[in-house]
Amino acid sequence: MKRVMIIGADSYIGDSFAAYAKNRLIIDIVDSYEGWKAASYDEYDSILLVAGLAHQKHKKEAYFR
Repeated sequence: MKRVMIIGADSYIGDSFAAYAKNRLIIDIVDSYEGWKAASYDEYDSILLVAGLAHQKHKKEAYFR
């Protein structure tokens, strides 16, 4: 079975995809702040980045940072 990492814990798209594919893929979900830095990418077949800035007060500044 293929293994997928989703970067963007608690995101609508990430959670929806994980629920849809739970019987088809091995899925690990990590947060987009620090979790992705500690992850080992060698064991994954695909990486799905769904992190966004939808609910942050200073979107523009955070985006460019």
